Amino acid sequence: MCGILGWIRCGESDNPAMLQTPARIANALRLLRHRGPDACRLVFFPQNQEPKVADLNQKLPELPPIQAALGHARLSIIDLSQNASQPMSRGTCWLAFNGEIYNYRQLRAELQKQGEDFHSESDTEVLLTLMANQNSASISECLSRLNGMFAFALWHNESQRLILARDRYGIKPLYYTFLPDQGGFAFASEVKSLLALGADKTLNLQALSEHLTFQNTFSDRTLLKNIHCLEPGHWAELDAQTGRLKIERYWRPVLGQAETSLSESDYAEALASLFTNAVNSQLVGDVPIGSFLSGGMDTGAITAVASQSLAGLHTFTAGFDVSQVSTEEQAFDERIVARELSSRFGTRHHELTIGPDALAKTLRPVVWHLDDFRAGISYQAFMVSQMVRESVTVVMSGVGGDELFAGYPWRYQPVLSFQNASDPAFADLYYQSWVRLLSKEEKQRLFTPEVLRSLGNYSTRDSFNAVWENCQAEHPLDKALCFDMQTFLHGLLIVEDRLSMAHSVESRVPFLDNGLVDFCLGLPWQMKLNPATDRTSPPNAKWILKQALRRLLPEDVIQRRKQGFTPPDASWYRSVNQHYIEQLLLSPLALSRGLFRPEGLREILDAHFSGKRNHRFLLWSLMCLECWHQQFLDSTEIVQPEFAVLEM
Repeated sequence: MCGILGWIRCGESDNPAMLQTPARIANALRLLRHRGPDACRLVFFPQNQEPKVADLNQKLPELPPIQAALGHARLSIIDLSQNASQPMSRGTCWLAFNGEIYNYRQLRAELQKQGEDFHSESDTEVLLTLMANQNSASISECLSRLNGMFAFALWHNESQRLILARDRYGIKPLYYTFLPDQGGFAFASEVKSLLALGADKTLNLQALSEHLTFQNTFSDRTLLKNIHCLEPGHWAELDAQTGRLKIERYWRPVLGQAETSLSESDYAEALASLFTNAVNSQLVGDVPIGSFLSGGMDTGAITAVASQSLAGLHTFTAGFDVSQVSTEEQAFDERIVARELSSRFGTRHHELTIGPDALAKTLRPVVWHLDDFRAGISYQAFMVSQMVRESVTVVMSGVGGDELFAGYPWRYQPVLSFQNASDPAFADLYYQSWVRLLSKEEKQRLFTPEVLRSLGNYSTRDSFNAVWENCQAEHPLDKALCFDMQTFLHGLLIVEDRLSMAHSVESRVPFLDNGLVDFCLGLPWQMKLNPATDRTSPPNAKWILKQALRRLLPEDVIQRRKQGFTPPDASWYRSVNQHYIEQLLLSPLALSRGLFRPEGLREILDAHFSGKRNHRFLLWSLMCLECWHQQFLDSTEIVQPEFAVLEM
C-alpha cells in the first residue's frame, strides 16, 4: 500500500519555465509520505540520458531538463526487503504501484512456466512482469486477471507511453490533470500532490451541485474543474509525444445473469465457501493484520474467519458517548456487541470512546487527508485508524457487503413495487432516494444568484441519468444495486482509503474479492432482498448472506438491525458543537466566497438546531467544504500542516 505520482512532459518545449523541476516534484511526493513512510523514491528521466533514481532522504541530483518523473512512497507489506523497492524497472519499463494483488502467487507460477525470472517475493514484480510487454489491445485482458486492489502507473521510457489503471471497484484512488502552462500531464494518489505540481484550482460548480445533492460526485468529476478521477474499472494510455490521452473501460458490473439456477441451500453453501476463501486470501503479508469489529454481521463474519487463521487477531471498534443524545441515537454505540464477538472469537480487542468534542479536534486534519471528501460523516473513521496503527499495519474492513447484498432495506424496499427496470417512474423514484442533502428547490435558496447563473441549465438529474442508463440489469433491484456499486460504493471506498492511509494503515475489503463479487452479481434478486410472506412486513435484506454466515455467527448478530458506523451528530451538533459550526460557516471568510446566501445558510442551521430537520450530513459537507477552501484554494503553496497528535 503506497502513494504514487508522476509528471510527463507532452510534446516539445524549449522554454525552461514550462518544465517541472526535480525539487517541485519531490515536494509533491513528500505530501504522500503518510501513505508510505517506509521509503520515498523518485525516478527522473532526463532527455537523452539514463534514468536517475533519487531517495528523498538524500540530496536530489543535478539534472538537465527532464522528460518524465515517477514517484513512490512505500508502505512495506509484502516482501519488506529492498528487492521490492519502487519504482521498479524491467528493461526500459518502470512501475509505480499502490495496492495488493491477492492472486499474485498464482500469476507468478504461470509466468515462471513461461520462462520469466523473479528477483523478489513481491506482488509488484509480478504485476510489472505481467504488464511490461503488453500492447494496447491486450491490456484489458491482463487487468481482468488481477484479483486485488490497485492503482498503478507504467511508464515505457523508450516509447514515451504511460499506462494508468485502477481496480474494478475503485478501492485505490488515482487522479490526473493536464498542466497546459507546463506542457505536461500529472497523476497522483491524492489531489493535494497535483495542486503542489501547479494544477488549476478552479472550483467545479457542477461537481459542487452534485455533492450537495448526492454527497458524492459521479463519473470522473472532482470539486476541481480540471482534476479528474480515473474511474473504477478503467485504464488510460498517454502518448507523451502527442499529448493524447485515451481512456478505456475493462470491467463493468452486470447483474442478474446467472448461468445456473441453484437451490437456496446450494447458493448459501457456495457463498460461504467463496467468502471464507476471500478472507483467507487477503491475510497475506509480512506485517501484523487486524480487523474492524462492530456489532454487525459483515465485520463479525470477517473476524470469525480471520481468527481461525491468525491466533490473537487484533480487532478494533469505536463507540460514542451517548449520555446526552436522542433515543434514536442511543443505538449508535455498538461496543457491547463487539466485545461479545471478540470474546467469542478470542481476539485481542481494542476500543475507543468518541465524545462530542471530537469534531472540532479532527475536522481540519480529516479534510486535509480526504482532499476529495465524499459520502458520509467520517471523522470517527480517522480516529479509529489512528488506534489501529498502534497495533497493526493492515486491517480488514466490511465495506461492500451492503452494496452487494441489498443491505439498505429502507432504500430498496420501494424498488420491489416496480416490475420493469426501464420504467421511467422507477428512475424518478430512485433518483429522489439519492437526494441525500438538498433538493433542487433547496439549492435555489442556498446558492447565490451568481452561482445559479454559472450553473445555467445544468441538472444533477443529468449526472444521475448518465450512470443509470449504463446500468445493465433486468430487475429493478439489480439495476438499483448496479447503480450503487458505481456511485455510493466508490464514494465509500475513497473515504476508506484516505482515512486509513492518513495513519499509514492498509485497509482491505474481502467482500470485493473478484470471485465473490462475480458470484453475487449473478444471484437472483430474491436471494438478496427476500420478500416477506406477509406483504405488510419489510423484506429480508441480505437474505442469502445471512443463510451463508449462520455457521459463523450467533443468530442475534445475524438478525440485528442495520446500523452504520456514524456518530450521534444530530444531537451533538445541537449542543456543544453549535457555536463551532456557526463560527465556521458564517464567518466573513466563508461568506466572502460568494457561493451561498447568508440567509440560506442561516435557514439550514436554524432548522437543524431547532430540531425541525436532521441536517447532520449536510452540515458535515458544508464544514468540509469551508475547511477544504482554506487548506487548498486559499493557500498559495500546498504545505503539510502541523496537526497535533490526537489524544486517544
